[in-house]
Amino acid sequence: MHLRFSPLLEEMKFHFLSDFTKWILEGVDRDISQLEQRAEGGEFAEYEDYEAAMDYPFLRAKYAAEAILHLLNALVDEQLRNVAEALTDFTFDPGSPKLPSERISRLSFEDLIKAIERGTGLSLSDLGGWKEYQRIRKIVNALKHSAGQRPLRGVLEEGGNISDLSYDVTMDDVKEGIAASLKLVRIIFSALGQCHR
Repeated sequence: MHLRFSPLLEEMKFHFLSDFTKWILEGVDRDISQLEQRAEGGEFAEYEDYEAAMDYPFLRAKYAAEAILHLLNALVDEQLRNVAEALTDFTFDPGSPKLPSERISRLSFEDLIKAIERGTGLSLSDLGGWKEYQRIRKIVNALKHSAGQRPLRGVLEEGGNISDLSYDVTMDDVKEGIAASLKLVRIIFSALGQCHR
C-alpha cells in the first residue's frame, strides 16, 4: 500500500505543537516573573495597577490555549481524513462500491469515523485518547460558534449548573489534549499499517 502521507512526519506536527505550547508557557512565566519583580520593586502605586498588568500574561496564555486547541482539532481531523483516504477500499453497506478517495474530504465527521472503523476494525470510541479528543472538539466548536459557552441543556443533563456554562481553557488542557491526540493517532496509524500488510 502506498500512503500519500508519512505517519512519522504527521506525528512530528504534534511535537511541533507541543514545543510551541512550551514556548508560550515560558514566555508567560517570564512575563509573570518580571511583573512580580516590578511589584516587589515598588513600580505599581496601587494593587489594581499590578492586577491590570497581570491580565496580559494570563490573557496571552488563554488566547494561545484556545488557538492551539483549534490547531490541534484541525490536525487530528486532517490525520483522520488521511487514514480514511488510505482506506478507500471500505464500503458503507455490503455490496456498495468503494468510496472514491476524492469524496473523503466531503464526508461528515460521523461518516469519516464509520469509514475508519470499517477499514481498520477499530472502535474509535474505545481507543485511548478518543474521549479527550471528543472533549477538544466540543470546546473548539463552542469557541467557534458560541464564544466558548456550552449549551445549557447539556450542562444540566451532566448534572452541572449555570456556573459551568463557560469552557475555561488552560494550557494544561492543551498539553493533555496534545498527548491524548498523539496517542489516538498513533493507535490509528498502527492499525492502518496492520490492515495493509
